[in-house]
This record gives sequence, C-alpha cells and structure tokens, in this order.
Amino acid sequence: MLVQKLQISPTKDTPAIVLDLDGFINIKGRWLNGNGADFIKPTLDWIDGYLHEPAEITYFDIHLEYFNGIYRSVLLSLIRKILTVRLKHKKLFINWFYEEGDEEMLIEGEYMSSVLNVPFTYIIAPDIY
Repeated sequence: MLVQKLQISPTKDTPAIVLDLDGFINIKGRWLNGNGADFIKPTLDWIDGYLHEPAEITYFDIHLEYFNGIYRSVLLSLIRKILTVRLKHKKLFINWFYEEGDEEMLIEGEYMSSVLNVPFTYIIAPDIY
C-alpha cells in the first residue's frame, strides 16, 4: 500500500524529497551524492505506485541549489516518469525554482524542459537551500 506522504530528509549532499498523494512532489536542496540507486529507490517506488492513480493535478516543484552531472540524468528520469500522469489525462505542472542571479540553474531548467519537450514554469526564489 502506498503511503500518503513520503518524506526523505536532506543531508549536506542530498536533497529533501516530499511525495504526497494529493499531487505534490517536491525536491529541494543540493544533490551532490547519495549512493545513487539506494538514495533514489524509495522515490522511484513511490512514483511507480502514484502513477496507478495520480491526483487530478500534479505539481512537481524542483528547488535545487546545485546538482552534478550524474544527478542531472536521474532528475531527467524522474521527470520523464512523472510525465506519465499526462497519459492518464491528468494535469502536470513542473515548477523550476532558482535563486535570483543564478543563471546556471535557470539554464539547467531550460535545458531539461527542451530535452523533455515539456514546459516548465520558472520561479525566482529568495533562498533555495
């Protein structure tokens, strides 16, 4: 049975992740490490379960201060997976938060949006981490 809300606490090298059956997915912090598959497996498992009966509207909020190249591909995979909600005729909004003046993170979001061919909403946040 899928838990209503899964929360993974942040560390200095991994982001906080909150997954809620009400349609809220949130990743916040920095993503430098995290034992790869071991860190992300609970998130992937939860998303697989969520995709059986997603909420009418899913919000995927990404508030990352930094992530390395390895986690760029992991993040792209997560977003690709969650795009499945659209195949079930549900709405999906991807919000990409970045700090004012952090052009690199804005460019990362634009790159991912382009690669996935899905629109992101870009939001300047006062403090990501």
